[in-house]
Amino acid sequence: VAFVADADRLVTIGDDMTILVWDWPNQSILAEVSAGTGSVFAARVNPYQRSSVLLVTAGTACVRFWTLREKTATLEGRWGVVRELGTSQSALCIDFLDKTTTVTGMQDGSIYVWQGFSVAKSIENAHGGAVFDVC
Repeated sequence: VAFVADADRLVTIGDDMTILVWDWPNQSILAEVSAGTGSVFAARVNPYQRSSVLLVTAGTACVRFWTLREKTATLEGRWGVVRELGTSQSALCIDFLDKTTTVTGMQDGSIYVWQGFSVAKSIENAHGGAVFDVC
């Protein structure tokens, strides 16, 4: 459960991996989408962003960046791109440095710094085990 910066919208993810964006004051659903079939370990609303990427989810072998399209009541997801800077693995936690920079803690102890939808930097062996929180 996470409130969007304007506090009028609330994001929830159920155990069925359904993401709901709520108009909190009116208690109505603005958008609904499935996060996929894998587990979601973390979800964070970007506190610096109001008009673009609303939410980032971290889960089994993936990071997804979600944008709310209020006019069409849809939540569109884009997969994070790792390329040669890291490996495809489970992301366990998320935080934000600014509007376009996301940080994730990874299963192998690495920390990935994302610029937009791609890994811009990988800090390998940041921990001897999985990174469960970044803040």
